[in-house]
Amino acid sequence: MDALNDMISLHCRNVVCSRLQNLPDRVSSSAASEIESSFKAVSRNLLSVGQSLASSSKEGRDFFVLLVERVVEPLRQLRLDRGEVEALLTAYVEAVTDDVLLVDEGIKATLKRFMGTLTPCVLAVY
Repeated sequence: MDALNDMISLHCRNVVCSRLQNLPDRVSSSAASEIESSFKAVSRNLLSVGQSLASSSKEGRDFFVLLVERVVEPLRQLRLDRGEVEALLTAYVEAVTDDVLLVDEGIKATLKRFMGTLTPCVLAVY
């Protein structure tokens, strides 16, 4: 996950934000601006949930607490609607898995599996 953190700080924000700007029917310009300004924190929070789950069995018991505290509440503070959250999470995964960014295949597969599980959870709780 550290390699993914480094890659995100360099490229992912731009790729995700440009994808969201190309979806004006799903993501308002104000929401796109909010996401862009808060991208690093949102990304760090998404990845921290995965890192917590991988490093401790106790964190698995607290999954929904982590989900709300680290992902759902920060997204609510951005005043995104459910469709905008879904578009953000989809664009996040696609930026890494669509060969737009140079990322190790193992990291791509891990992120895709993780986000495939996390996205429906976020949307259900949101």
